[in-house]
Amino acid sequence: MRFCLLLLLLLVGCGRSSRVVQLPAPPVEVPAANLPVGLRPWNWTDAKGSGSCVIASSVYHLRWQHKLALADGFRKSYAGGQTADSIKRIWSVNRIPFVYTEDGDPSFLEWASKTRRGAIIWYFPSHCVHFCGFTSKDGQDFALLNDNNRVQNYIWIPKQEFLKSWRGYGGFAASALYSPVGPLLYPGYEVRK
Repeated sequence: MRFCLLLLLLLVGCGRSSRVVQLPAPPVEVPAANLPVGLRPWNWTDAKGSGSCVIASSVYHLRWQHKLALADGFRKSYAGGQTADSIKRIWSVNRIPFVYTEDGDPSFLEWASKTRRGAIIWYFPSHCVHFCGFTSKDGQDFALLNDNNRVQNYIWIPKQEFLKSWRGYGGFAASALYSPVGPLLYPGYEVRK
């Protein structure tokens, strides 16, 4: 016991004044649902040549919510075009707890952004992408999307323009209720002498 106390005093520095300082938190990660590029799924076609954008967006969504095996199962088991009803049915069959909107309610996407979950949404003609969250830059609000036809970069769209277009494409969004990947780790404290 005495040895441990002596060792602790030597490590801390007997007689020297040290203080623990709380460091500021890093800036919020942008976008809120920021899946690494290597994990972002590309769209693919089924045997009939139909795109699988809804399934690809679901794979992004499930990977972001740390359901990797489920996402891989989706990638292997499903392909081709989907509707709001068919993807809700697929998510239900796979026992995915989820919420959705079909009326273009912006509060749904605000919630999906604030909780860092993101959502799959209909956007562009006959296409589904992953909504990765809202952010502000240079005093302007933006929606950030990941399109499974061009996964390398996020698409930045002014928020009001985005909401109007999203409603025009049907206003569908769905989000699983799993917990998203945790925020990036950072040192919260520093010992200063």
